[in-house]
Order: sequence, then C-alpha cells, then structure tokens
Amino acid sequence: MSDELDQIPEDIDEAGAVIASVADDDIEAADSVAAAAAASLASSAEEDRDRKGVYWAWAFLAALFAIFLALVLWSWNLDDGASEDLTPTVTVGVKSDAGAELTPTSLLFTAAADGSVVLTGSVPDEGARRQIVDAAVGIYGEGMVTDDLSIDDSTTLVGGTINTAGTAPHGDENIGSLVSASRQLGLSEGTLGAGFGDQQLSPVAATVALATDRAVLTGAFPEQGALDLFIKSATDVFGEDNVDSSGAFVDSSTTMDGATILVTGLLDAGDTRGQAMMSAFGASFPGLAIDSSGLAIDNSAEALGRLEDKLRAAIEINPILFETGSANIDVASDAILEEAAAAIKATPGVPVEIVGHTDSQGGDDLNQTLSEARANAVLDRLVELGVDAEGLSARGAGEAEPVADNGTDEGRAANRRIAFEFEGASN
Repeated sequence: MSDELDQIPEDIDEAGAVIASVADDDIEAADSVAAAAAASLASSAEEDRDRKGVYWAWAFLAALFAIFLALVLWSWNLDDGASEDLTPTVTVGVKSDAGAELTPTSLLFTAAADGSVVLTGSVPDEGARRQIVDAAVGIYGEGMVTDDLSIDDSTTLVGGTINTAGTAPHGDENIGSLVSASRQLGLSEGTLGAGFGDQQLSPVAATVALATDRAVLTGAFPEQGALDLFIKSATDVFGEDNVDSSGAFVDSSTTMDGATILVTGLLDAGDTRGQAMMSAFGASFPGLAIDSSGLAIDNSAEALGRLEDKLRAAIEINPILFETGSANIDVASDAILEEAAAAIKATPGVPVEIVGHTDSQGGDDLNQTLSEARANAVLDRLVELGVDAEGLSARGAGEAEPVADNGTDEGRAANRRIAFEFEGASN
C-alpha cells in the first residue's frame, strides 16, 4: 500500500510533464499559425498598397495627358491676340531638308479706301499663312480681309519682307498695325507704299428686267436699307413670288448720288405694272434717274385684243355710269376710268377709239346724239387723267351695235356701255 502511495506522486509528475509538453506544442503551433497569418496579412496589405500605387500613378498620368491635350486644342483654336504673338509654327532656315536654297518671302498688303486689305505673296507653310490671316482679321475685322496668300515650301520667312500698297482711309492705322504684327514672324519692312485718301464711290447702276410673269433685279446698293427699298418697290407690284432679287446686293463702294435704274424687257399691251414699279422707285429714291428706253411693249394684234377683252370684262363688273338721259359721268365711275387711263398710257403710240352705245329706248337721233356726247365726256376725263389727247378719238354708235337683247332690262343695261377699241387689235 505504501508502495502504491509512493508511486502516486511520480505518476502525477509524469502526467504534468506530458500536459506541459502538449501545451508547449499547442502554443508553438498557435504561434506558427499566428505568424503565418500575420505574414499573409502583411503580404496582402503590401500587394494592395502596390496596386493602389499603380492605379494612382496611371490616374495621375491620364490627368496630365488630358491637360496637355486641352492646351494643344486651345492653342489651335486661339484667334484673339494673334497679332500679339505671331511666332511661326515651323522654324525654317535658309535651306530645305534636302539642302536646297530657300527664297525669302515677299508679302504685299494692299490697302483699299473702303478700309479693307488684300494679302498676297507666298509663305512656307499653312501655320504661317493662318497666323498672318488671323492677325489681319483681328485688326481689320471679318469680311474686310481678302486672303490671296499661297503656300510655297521653297520659300522662307528668314530674310523675308513686308510691302504695302494701295490707298487707306484718312487716319486709318490698320495697315501699320498689320505690318508691326507681321514683324513678329521675323519679316522686315520692304517698300511701304500705302497712302491715304478718300474712297471713290460709284453711283448705283441697277437693272430691272421685266417679263409677263417675272421681274429680275440686279445691281449693288450702298447699304441694306436702300437694297430693301429697291426690292420692295418690285415685290409690291409684281408679288414676292414673281421677283428674283438674287442678283442685287450691298456694296459700300456705291452711292445713291447720281444713281440710275435701267428698266428693260417686254410687257403686254396695257400692262401697268412697269409704270407702277417705276413710280415706286421714284418715290423711294428722290432724284433717281430711271431709264426705261430698254422696255418694250407688245403691241401685236393678239396683245391688243387681250387688252380690249380685259377692259371689256372690267367694265362689265364696274360699268361707266351716267346720269339718266345725260352725258354727266357718275362719280362712282372714277375708279374704272382711272384703270382705263392707266392701261392706255401703258400702251403708248396705239390710237384708241372711245365708242358710246345706248339701248333701243328713245328715238334713233336722240340715242345717236347721247352716245356721242357720252363718248366725248369719257375722252375728256381720260385727258384729265393724263392720257395724250392726240391718241384718242370718240364715236357714238347709238343703238346700232347691241350686244344683248333690248327686250329685257338686263339686255338694255348691257347695251348701254362705253367700249375702248385699240387700232390693230385682233378682235
């Protein structure tokens, strides 16, 4: 029993040793796992940092490239200030890449009295051409620069010269400013022959070509307002759809002083639109000279027949009325008489006979006398309206030439009429 008791402490010591050994192994294993985990985490963190660094580096490079690209585009589109910085886009020497000798350019700036400029000469590249033109536009303004520059790669700006010619307006400083700006390209002054003087203006010389259904306008006018009046004078008469004004434009080198309008073409007999349009021109431009020597009237038998038909139809709608049993013209007939007068004046040189007609009421002698008196009354009224009396004659037909049945009120009303008969008409 004592031996068993003595053995117990030894067993306890062995068990403790085993437990301690196992605990040490577990701790070492745990430490190993922890160390491995820590290493793994550290490695992952390092990889994350590396990846983020790469990403940020690429982002930074992309931002730099975008800024660079924006600056390039901005410089390409920069117009303002071209006259202040004209550094050539291509640096050229006195020899080409192949060793050939280059010719120094000689540019000519020609000033005009209207404040514009023309650029001529050869430049070595498109960059130099654009900078010179942009500088000129910046100084003179849009529409005031004519670019006749050419590109010749056998030329060089080195040793090149700037020359001036023409006549600029008094006090104009633009040509000098352009020369100064062009010096920044390395050019030097050559012959500076531009002078100053007043602009010589040319009187307007417009043309209107007329046809039966069309009016074509051509010519230059000093400003838009005058051009608009010119076009309006035609469209008010012929209608907007019947007027071609594409050949009319604004030119500041013209003046309305001494202006003339030449009217040409062919109009039908009795067509009053030509006269109406010329009257409108005269009202719009006081002092304007209108030359209608080129305007012809179609006085053929067919055209005169159409005119008779036109007046007959107008009188049927709006008869020339007289007081009962007399030759006194009713004031209500003023409009139709004015229309007839205009048609006759638009057919110069053609004799016109005014014929009075009555119905069958009353005696023949009375009707004959009344018809003659009414025809003469109309003749007198036409003369008052400006018709040349030498081309007019009057005749009374009485009741001898009816156009309707005198047995009805309507027929008798139709027979009481005034007719206009043009000599040579086909009717």
